[in-house]
Amino acid sequence: MTRSERWLTSVALITSVLPLIFMALILKLLPQSIPVVELSVVEHSVEYASKYNNLIMGLFCVVPLSIVVIARYIKGHVPDYHNYKAILLVSMALGLSFTGIVTYGLIVQIGRVQDLRDFDVSGFCSVLLSVAFAMCGNVTRYRKWGSRIALNNRFTRSSACVWKAVHNNAAAVQILGFVLISVLLSFIRGWITFALLAASVAVFAGWAYLYSYLVRNAFERRKRDHAAEMGAI
Repeated sequence: MTRSERWLTSVALITSVLPLIFMALILKLLPQSIPVVELSVVEHSVEYASKYNNLIMGLFCVVPLSIVVIARYIKGHVPDYHNYKAILLVSMALGLSFTGIVTYGLIVQIGRVQDLRDFDVSGFCSVLLSVAFAMCGNVTRYRKWGSRIALNNRFTRSSACVWKAVHNNAAAVQILGFVLISVLLSFIRGWITFALLAASVAVFAGWAYLYSYLVRNAFERRKRDHAAEMGAI
């Protein structure tokens, strides 16, 4: 994959998750029930609905992200895949369009709410931190061998091949995993969101260490098998 394709992939990933991120953040601003329509101006009768009805839009917002993930998978297995950049541009256009639709619709709902004093500050901040950690996955994928700001342990330092394999997979897990965690945290209120986020980061760190160990062992086993084959020849 060329340098331009790597950067385009990163931008496409960011724009494809923007609708989900904006939905998670704005849902934090809304109370559990929001006014949908005013039934009678004279009697001030208002119909309310759950704010989580907005998640129906979230199903459509998964489409751009799915396009990027599938295209990236095909590109990894078919290096001469000529339509890769065009598909990424389409996913970017869809992501930006859905972002505008989601943001406009939810802001209109915020405008209907007269009282936002129930704003969950801790939950809002935890969602922001989760989103920021997910976006750092774009940096994780392209860290050079031996970089201090990376998944740097004795297994990944054992060879450049192990380093690359671990960081490529860890970047995908980091991006997709913490985008989903961001959406999950939007359903939860209070300081427990920080505890869940910290637990998620700890689980990710533990998984990265274990995965590094497994990949290193797989490479070592492959080298031994190859040496045995060469010796037999």
